[in-house]
Amino acid sequence: MNIVFNEILLGVKRSIGLLSKKEKSSLYIATFLILITGILTNGPAVILGKLVDKLVGGNVIQFNVVIPFILVLVVVILVREGLTVVLKYLVQNIATQTGKDQTVRVIERLLKVDIGGFLYQQQIGSLYGRVFRSIEGHINILKLIFLDFMPVFFAALAAIAIAFFQKPLMASAMILVIPTGLYLIVKQVSSQKGIRVALLRKKEQVDGKVIEMLGGIETIRVLDTVRFEVAKVEKSTEQR
Repeated sequence: MNIVFNEILLGVKRSIGLLSKKEKSSLYIATFLILITGILTNGPAVILGKLVDKLVGGNVIQFNVVIPFILVLVVVILVREGLTVVLKYLVQNIATQTGKDQTVRVIERLLKVDIGGFLYQQQIGSLYGRVFRSIEGHINILKLIFLDFMPVFFAALAAIAIAFFQKPLMASAMILVIPTGLYLIVKQVSSQKGIRVALLRKKEQVDGKVIEMLGGIETIRVLDTVRFEVAKVEKSTEQR
């Protein structure tokens, strides 16, 4: 369990470490926005709770009491949604720029490094798929962290902090949710690791076969081995 958790942390650390200084600065801004949106996410519940308490405490519902709460609620929701749009723009921009930069770096290094002996042992299409799926995986990790995981995590922390000020006993029970959720996520990742790696390798084999076939398409047509080549690809996709 600890090994898998350390591998996840190491992967996240490496992914962020590959970013340029400009992109890291944008991530700091994105993290700050996530923190603010996490607090604002709990705002409507707090405001509505106070409104209900105010209405229940009186014998007659007064609309002049309701209007300020509604206005504050609208402002909180609009600000939260506006910050969410800015956050998504920042993260998507970072992901796009990172994908471009990493692609250029990989191609540059492949052209400079002496890997002739290694290439002879590999399918070119398989190597191509491995390289660019790694870049795609790097981008997906960034999006998962800053668009899916961290907003929920900070919102949960804000909810627990608010609960501590109002009902400490309830907050103590809520704290158990975070480690339990993390445990389930790590357990799921660890249980599917072997399957995911095997699927990736099968995809790489299919890429290699398809690109090799396209390179020798005239030979395949001349020798009339179309059915044989299609059967090979079909067998690989079935295993995948």
